[in-house]
Amino acid sequence: MWIIFGAILLLNTLKHSGGITAIRNGFSGISPDRRVQALIVAWLFGCFIEGASGFGTPAAVAAPLMVALGFPALAAVVVGMMIQSTPVSFGAVGTPIVVGVGSGLDRAGISAELDSVGSSWDVFFQLVTSEVAITHGIVGILMPLILVTVMVRFFGANKSWKEGFRLPLSPSLPVFAS
Repeated sequence: MWIIFGAILLLNTLKHSGGITAIRNGFSGISPDRRVQALIVAWLFGCFIEGASGFGTPAAVAAPLMVALGFPALAAVVVGMMIQSTPVSFGAVGTPIVVGVGSGLDRAGISAELDSVGSSWDVFFQLVTSEVAITHGIVGILMPLILVTVMVRFFGANKSWKEGFRLPLSPSLPVFAS
């Protein structure tokens, strides 16, 4: 609750201080293409926030920020939920891996099994972490494309899958209906 309270407080502070207007102008200066803006706000910023604080903060911060930037509310929520898919295992500075695997498993029982085959807990823990990182790396390469195509297909003006695959410098940019 404190994380969500802080996110909403931050958003309202930005709104009433004029920060949202400055952010909107800044993003328009980077690119008028909403797909690029969504990748920056949702994907890059969302993954950073997930790694720093975790616990749903990206959805609580990025989705309202996207609405404030002019994205349709439902599109912002859908994208906000999608960004949580990839960095979540290493969110909150690795808490899911460190606490979930390190403390959540029967360490004594697993260690005994590992000792019987000539391995150790440290090797097992490193293996689990490496496998999760590789899986997230593969999904992380594809997730920005999936995020943009879903957003453009279901919330774009033309409701076209093709517009999600166009290069950001394409002359025909998807326009979102409010």
